[in-house]
Amino acid sequence: MKNFSSKELSLVLFFFIQPLIVFGSGGTEKSRLNWDTPSEYLEYHSCGCADSCWVAELKKKINKKVIRRLRCDCEKMFILNGPNQKELVYSDDCKEFECSEVNCRSQLISKKMKQLSKDSSKL
Repeated sequence: MKNFSSKELSLVLFFFIQPLIVFGSGGTEKSRLNWDTPSEYLEYHSCGCADSCWVAELKKKINKKVIRRLRCDCEKMFILNGPNQKELVYSDDCKEFECSEVNCRSQLISKKMKQLSKDSSKL
């Protein structure tokens, strides 16, 4: 049996373990959702649990600071209202955003973010 140098062993481990990390992490790349306010953008990505784990963030374009975040951790829905606020449980489940149609969740998220923006402007 051949003895491997530390460099050879490192290369073998890198090429063996790297694909496992990439494919095992789950989730998707961030994508932009429809948003009408020119100074902001809405972005979404899933993080696993057969697409039941996801994050949607409304951000300022100029500095990329989070204005609002909605996220589902496969069970509960959480909300963050502002960059210096504490994340809170928004709902005990994520059923409000479950759907089977193509792009349905992105439409529901956009609609909810608009509603939350409108509600917060009344305060």
